Amino acid sequence: MADIPEEKIAAEIAREFKSAGGRAYLVGGCVRDKIMGQSPKDFDIEVYGVPAEKIEPVLRRFGHVNTMGKSFCIHRLIHPRLEGINFDVSIPRKDSKTGFGHKGFEIQGDPNLSVKEAARRRDITVNSILEDPLTGELEDPFGGLQDIKKKIIRATDAVLFGEDPLRVLRVCQFAARFEFAIDPETVRLCQSVAPTLKELSQERIGDEWKKLLLKSKKPSIGLEAVKSLGVSKVIHPELDALADCPQEPEWHPEGDVWIHTLMVADYAAGVVRRENLDEDAAWTTLLGALCHDFGKPATTHKDADGRIRSPFHSEKGTGPTASFLRTLRVNEDTEKKVRNIVLEHLNPLYLYKHRDEIKPATVKRLAVRLFPASFDELLYVAESDYFGRTLKLDPGFPAGDWLREQLKILELKSGGPAPILMGRHLLEAGWPSGPEMGKVLKTVFEMQIEGTVNDLEQAIREAEKMRK
Repeated sequence: MADIPEEKIAAEIAREFKSAGGRAYLVGGCVRDKIMGQSPKDFDIEVYGVPAEKIEPVLRRFGHVNTMGKSFCIHRLIHPRLEGINFDVSIPRKDSKTGFGHKGFEIQGDPNLSVKEAARRRDITVNSILEDPLTGELEDPFGGLQDIKKKIIRATDAVLFGEDPLRVLRVCQFAARFEFAIDPETVRLCQSVAPTLKELSQERIGDEWKKLLLKSKKPSIGLEAVKSLGVSKVIHPELDALADCPQEPEWHPEGDVWIHTLMVADYAAGVVRRENLDEDAAWTTLLGALCHDFGKPATTHKDADGRIRSPFHSEKGTGPTASFLRTLRVNEDTEKKVRNIVLEHLNPLYLYKHRDEIKPATVKRLAVRLFPASFDELLYVAESDYFGRTLKLDPGFPAGDWLREQLKILELKSGGPAPILMGRHLLEAGWPSGPEMGKVLKTVFEMQIEGTVNDLEQAIREAEKMRK
């Protein structure tokens, strides 16, 4: 037993339940993570041989307890010595399929279930290992230890696995996070279950995508699983369309848009770690990387000269991006950020290429169009797009360096310059509210962007010239 606080407390809890005539095991992800040399953040404990009604009184000796649905037999212990660490304690249970989707189950607790029967309901074998926190002894009824050694993801029980379509997405994100291969039988099982993915709520789909993108160093592994297991065909046609969409070999010798997208996603995952991005910025960056070329399938053609081109693919990509993001139930702010990044993802390289001709107003307009996304988020995606190919490129991203320097010179922040002239200024000057005021405000703001209006007095004067 390692002498870390969480495991000491788990042992204390197990000791109390042993005194009550039962046996407590650590189960699921916390055991898996420990075996794989990772530090778990949450701990699941399963208590055998103790009636459900006796679980909560024992736990109250250790801290505050929230009961998460009596039918689920799960109690969350908030321990006063461990901020941010949760212990979810339950009795063994059986899940019986009664309806559609991830929630269509009747859950029945049974403290007298065998370890093997209780573990059978878990999705994959590496999540089906138990550990006695008092002795460190492992119970491994389905060969999870061997699968960890072989780096294999395998369904624990084919029948129970197939009852919950969410498990197909879990296989995808686990494959990405652990960089494990998927057992061929489990591949076939997932493919057979994939048509029922439409039963899932958007929130649950989004939760698994967050884990796939945010917790993996190589999200391409999970993306490949999304395609090979049939997920993209059923619920993400925007991804499915990228495969076999050709690209000009001079710029993309790696192959089609799908292959390029896999490389861009992996590069972006590296950027997220390099820059130590917070979750919101990481989520925006990775979604932008994933969606950046969604417009290519609708715009790609071969010119008379034989070259492959995708004109206006950034503009065409905003629609499929919005559709994909709605499937993930992302919030409105994130959707707008990612759509704007997709729309503008070519501009950093374009502006750098034409930097000798670019006026400050052009950079300011880009900032306004980009909002609420930040320039950093745009540049992270543009950099990932630039390096996400097999071309031999010099290190560094000069387009990003140049544009960041322009932002410093212009003292630009996210959203671009704030309008000097506001509606309240015109109302105070006796203007009636209405469409005319909106048009005037827009025109004066454009003059501000161009640098011909620099203060409020000047802005009001220009507005008065346009007053009808």
